[in-house]
Amino acid sequence: MSFIEVLEELPALTFEQRQLLVRRALELDPGFALGHSNLGNLYMQLGRHAEAEASCRRAVALKPDRSMLVVNRRLGVVGL
Repeated sequence: MSFIEVLEELPALTFEQRQLLVRRALELDPGFALGHSNLGNLYMQLGRHAEAEASCRRAVALKPDRSMLVVNRRLGVVGL
């Protein structure tokens, strides 16, 4: 099971706890593209669009072949 799958299985976590876990995963593995993408999604939910775009751009830079990461980046750019 991946880190993100673990997060999805723990609905009892608060938004802040999810953000802390994603940040911790990125501290342990800065090359974790899906972590950057998910951090971007969390930023989008907060309305922090510039940070969302930066996180999603980092994810795409790490794994340009992952289409979902590209979609997340585009959503971050338009602020959805």
